Amino acid sequence: MKNKKYILWDHDGILVVTEPLYYKANRTALSEIGISMSLEKYMEFMQSGKSVWNLASKKNISDEIIRIQRDKRNQYYQNYLATENIEIHGVEKVLTE
Repeated sequence: MKNKKYILWDHDGILVVTEPLYYKANRTALSEIGISMSLEKYMEFMQSGKSVWNLASKKNISDEIIRIQRDKRNQYYQNYLATENIEIHGVEKVLTE
């Protein structure tokens, strides 16, 4: 068998699916301060490299409230990662290969 060498970086979508959960966590935390955000709007922010929390800043929400909500977002996200199915079908076979 030929000796194979690979480098694999996991950036959402290679080994596990986490981006939808991160969107859900952001959406939930933002909604608690009266800001709604569609998936399309979220994707615009991600593609531009900007933070969705700019939505809160534009509504004059204090930095302290934004910090609290971002902490809540992180808690929601960790909970989703622990309780939701994030596995990509077939990834174990790919890693074995």
